[in-house]
Amino acid sequence: MIPINDDLLSFLREYKVKAETELVPPRLGEWEHEEQARVTRDFCLGIGITPVKFHDLRATFITNLLARAETLAHVMSTVEHNELKTTNLYLRKAGVDVKGETNKLGYKVPKVENAEVISLFERKTMK
Repeated sequence: MIPINDDLLSFLREYKVKAETELVPPRLGEWEHEEQARVTRDFCLGIGITPVKFHDLRATFITNLLARAETLAHVMSTVEHNELKTTNLYLRKAGVDVKGETNKLGYKVPKVENAEVISLFERKTMK
């Protein structure tokens, strides 16, 4: 089972009626023979984009859910991970565990009218 949002579900239902097909998208024999990686790579090359690994799509899905503050337990259930530690690996990728950390440092940013651009490549001579 693959979770999809309501807009995509509506689109697929409408497309199924117009395409007069039983399955949308159609079942590919390659999917059943575990050739998803090749099919995904060939698709990307066919439309002129950099190929992605099939698993990268799943990882992106998990990372995006976590970045949008979905609970770890809910994501784990959605993607059917057997162990929490597996889903937990994606927290770092989502940046959830470090979000807002620099605010705790207390650094002050100058007001724009008081700001000065300093070149990192030119040395000022000290008087």
